[in-house]
Amino acid sequence: MSDRPKVGKRWRGVTAIATYRGDGYVTKKYRASCDKCVARETKALVLLGSSAHSPDLIRVDGNSLDITYAGERATAANIPKDVEEQCQGFLDDMAKAGLVHRDIMPGNLLVLDGVLMVIDYGWCVPVEDVNQKAPGGLGDRFRSKDGFDDKYSLDKSIAHIKSGG
Repeated sequence: MSDRPKVGKRWRGVTAIATYRGDGYVTKKYRASCDKCVARETKALVLLGSSAHSPDLIRVDGNSLDITYAGERATAANIPKDVEEQCQGFLDDMAKAGLVHRDIMPGNLLVLDGVLMVIDYGWCVPVEDVNQKAPGGLGDRFRSKDGFDDKYSLDKSIAHIKSGG
């Protein structure tokens, strides 16, 4: 694997930068002001520990998480042929864990060795908290008009990726 550049995400004062370390791991560092994002992502990755569709949590150190490398950005060229079945597998894993991602969009879908991977669990919450306050722009283009619905967001994101978007 080659060295990968830092990928920054800025959003209403919340910043997380994921850096590929070159050893099969990624360090994701949140801004100090986002303790809740760190807590949500940590909880989600622990609950999803056995999921084939999420990175493994290796270590938490303050506002930094070490996770396993989750692949390359999903594109029309690398999207798995059985992507619909894999999406259902991810949704089943989320339901079993009692979680809703709330930020599924093409940029949070990766492919690793033919497996669809979903990343960025900083806004993930338990199902009963799905309507908990979140930033207004969270997943807007890929969110149902009725609110957060991971299946809807996955379907819309996969269609966008397949169209070359």
